[in-house]
Amino acid sequence: ASGEGAALVRAATSAMADDPTADTGAGSLGGLTARTGGGGAVAAIESDQQGQAIGATGRTDNVGVVIGTNATLTATDRINIDASVANGLSQTVGVVSAATASLSAAVAVTQLSSTATVEVAQGARILSDGQIEISAESAARPGVNSVEATVYAAAASALINVGAGLAVVDVATQTAVDVADDVRIGTLTNTDYGDAVSTGNPSATPVSSVKIRSRRADTVNASVTSVGLSATASIGAAIAIARNTGASTLDLGRTSGNATVISGGAVTLSAADDSRVSATTQSAQGGTVAGMSGAVSTTEARGVTRIALSRADITARTLDLRNTSSARSIANASGLSLGALAVGVTIAEASSDAVLTTTLSGVQIAASDVEILTELKNTQGTNVVANARAGSGGVVAGGGSVARALSNYTASTSVETGADAGRQAAILGLDRVLIETRATRYGTGRKRKAQP
Repeated sequence: ASGEGAALVRAATSAMADDPTADTGAGSLGGLTARTGGGGAVAAIESDQQGQAIGATGRTDNVGVVIGTNATLTATDRINIDASVANGLSQTVGVVSAATASLSAAVAVTQLSSTATVEVAQGARILSDGQIEISAESAARPGVNSVEATVYAAAASALINVGAGLAVVDVATQTAVDVADDVRIGTLTNTDYGDAVSTGNPSATPVSSVKIRSRRADTVNASVTSVGLSATASIGAAIAIARNTGASTLDLGRTSGNATVISGGAVTLSAADDSRVSATTQSAQGGTVAGMSGAVSTTEARGVTRIALSRADITARTLDLRNTSSARSIANASGLSLGALAVGVTIAEASSDAVLTTTLSGVQIAASDVEILTELKNTQGTNVVANARAGSGGVVAGGGSVARALSNYTASTSVETGADAGRQAAILGLDRVLIETRATRYGTGRKRKAQP
């Protein structure tokens, strides 16, 4: 299998041959390599990488905790149930070539797929007079990216250089907390949950706290640098493709069976996507006769966050339920061409797709303060960013840059009767009830062209 990157190149190169002015859409990556003379280098990459399927999916690594049916966990102080993945994967590929005529290619393909899950089975009891924390998380190790691929391609020649660098990073992660029916999570010494719910008296609840969380915070980066210098002509392309996809889910209760009960002084339920994906390409080519450079960066962030409560009873002094996404997608591409004939083209495309769903079906909530929030936010920075810069200098010089930042999202919150139609939803807040869905999301796309 020649792989996805080569397939894109072939499709676009064929379209360019039929019509050099055609808009090849996603295949514009191939159009770029054709325009800048990089098609031959990519063909060489394809030949050398036979058997490496760039678009293939490897095995999935799983981390999980299961609390079994009717199991009981008790503590007077703290209970912490955690399934977490902390990745720190780095790949560096480089090639340096010096010859009368030089052909160089460097390729890095990095894939990661993982899940982190916590399952609490039917009838389980998790009871403490202190703090109870249940979490599933996928994130980067401190100080590094979850996955990073770096590619360098450098060449020098007397006659001609043809060089290309390609990095493909594909990361798919999932975090999930699943609590079945007839489960009790809360205080050890006061188990009179039913009275607290039926009377709507949150002051009867204990001072212990309950936190249940599902969160993705993976960071992904791909960077490619291509540099060429020739006494005659230098042609080079840098291509980076990075994807970060996945889901964070929290499911509490079932549509049938006994209600699942949570009780605590402060109860926090959250699902979050705080992930980031970025790609950076740089191409600099110089020759006395011709210098042709191309740089392409594409990033894709696609995430689902879901909180689903079914037949759940919650009593607390405060209930804070948050379903949020602050995911980022960033693409940067820059190119410089110098020669009597100088041509440079750069393309940067960043896309983001987020789906946030919060559903409360047949729930009964009693608390002094209730806040239910479904939100797309930009607390980590601008969500979607694309920057493309192209520069060329020579007797005959030309360049072009395209930057596209694409954002698509859906956010919803619903409170509804249970599936059996016999259990009404009821939310009682003695001081405050806030149910809100909102989006504060920004995207920027900038393109610059310079001709000295």
